[in-house]
Amino acid sequence: MGASRDYVDAHYPHDIFVVALALALARSCTAALVMLLARPLAAPVVDRLRADSLRTLLSSPAQFDQ
Repeated sequence: MGASRDYVDAHYPHDIFVVALALALARSCTAALVMLLARPLAAPVVDRLRADSLRTLLSSPAQFDQ
């Protein structure tokens, strides 16, 4: 969409660049915030799954520990 509007001269190229940069910054900040908030919540869930039915998938075998 952005390239087509630039092609028909509806926007200047720097307009499209600034919007793309702002979206990239917003996505990066959102991803960092989700990671910071999800980490404390995920640890108890993983511990519970390691103790239950998914133990074989979430635990490494002793032969690979070094």
